[in-house]
Amino acid sequence: MLENIGLNAIQDENARQLIRRLLSLIEKLSADLRDLQAENQALWDENNRLKGEQGKPKVKSWLGTGMPYPKFLR
Repeated sequence: MLENIGLNAIQDENARQLIRRLLSLIEKLSADLRDLQAENQALWDENNRLKGEQGKPKVKSWLGTGMPYPKFLR
């Protein structure tokens, strides 16, 4: 991400360093968020499994079956 931004165009060295640090922080927080979201989903799945739930049902598509769509879907 940092490679795509022309920080050298910023004349003030302090501002450039601050922006670089802020962008690094944003990258780290984004990575942490993705990791925590994945962990959260895994915990939800495990909790549901322990409660005996089956998870999301697999719904087959109507496409390719040759059957007409129900009127309420048209």
